[in-house]
Amino acid sequence: GETGDYSIRSGMSRQDEFGLLNDGFNTMVSRIQSRETEREMAEQTLHQRVKEITALNTLAQKVGASLSVEQVVQSIIAGVHKYIHPDLVVFFLRVDDQLVPQGTGSGECHHFEKVHRQKGHQCLCGRAASKGIPQYSGDIERDKRFAGEFCVNEKVRSFAALPLRGRDEIIGVL
Repeated sequence: GETGDYSIRSGMSRQDEFGLLNDGFNTMVSRIQSRETEREMAEQTLHQRVKEITALNTLAQKVGASLSVEQVVQSIIAGVHKYIHPDLVVFFLRVDDQLVPQGTGSGECHHFEKVHRQKGHQCLCGRAASKGIPQYSGDIERDKRFAGEFCVNEKVRSFAALPLRGRDEIIGVL
């Protein structure tokens, strides 16, 4: 927007009501000038941040377009291990109504794909995918929501299934 010249001050020097009005006017103009300067600086900072975010988004799109699903899955699994240190990580992609394992980290998953292809809608991973909310269990052997035998066979005790969103739908579970 347009800004005025806020450097103009009234030079009147009186000790009456007009002098008080003059002082008040000068103070008001000084405050407006200060706020205008702050606003302009904030606007410049905002424009710089928009440029930075746009550049990062463009870079991320280019990198994302060059990565395979396998590379992304392995990066996610490595990141989970680095920061959380779980015994087992499994990454699923949702294909129609099935959860299809895409990769695992730490531990052997002997019959995981078969169990989830058959019972994907009944297990906690399937619930996370269908409801779109994380599912947690501190003791899966006693949890009545848990219908699969895989984790029991793999000696998993506690469990977390985190839905992964892509735009407007659940695309997988971690």
